[in-house]
Amino acid sequence: MSRYNTKNERIIIVGGKRRSHKLQWIFMGILLFLVVLVPIYGTTLRYNVSITLRATFSAFGELCLTFGGVLTALSVVFSIFCHIRANE
Repeated sequence: MSRYNTKNERIIIVGGKRRSHKLQWIFMGILLFLVVLVPIYGTTLRYNVSITLRATFSAFGELCLTFGGVLTALSVVFSIFCHIRANE
């Protein structure tokens, strides 16, 4: 417990902090998962994660290529219009 004195000579007593053990249980669960399940299912899990990420990054790459192509086409068209307008 902590005691604090205020300006008007009153004493405030603050109780001690309660410590939660939830964080310890979370760490124990992660450690148990790593020790028990990863050696058994680790290889399969690795390939499943890589297949999922490959599909995700492939779709994202196609989207970026399409967007970049559209921006390139727009810049070429606008540069042609600007060149025509400058020569008038």
